[in-house]
Amino acid sequence: MAQTKPNDLGEFDMEKNDELYAHIDCMNDDDLPDGAWWAMLEEGVRNYNEANGTNFDPFEGVHAYLRAKGDSIPVDNDDS
Repeated sequence: MAQTKPNDLGEFDMEKNDELYAHIDCMNDDDLPDGAWWAMLEEGVRNYNEANGTNFDPFEGVHAYLRAKGDSIPVDNDDS
């Protein structure tokens, strides 16, 4: 499987990586705390890389997944 090359920002188009999207999506558990949730999504990218011989960046993979899914990235807005 040909890996989609990232753009200059390190981002890649998740629409061209349906299998990677599905791999991350199966790790998506909205009930987890934000840090654990993010780690699980990154683990989905790592698992995909191992299974398919690819080298997608886990951090950028999660960002691409969230952009494709239309979700916002959690931000800690605790001003206390």
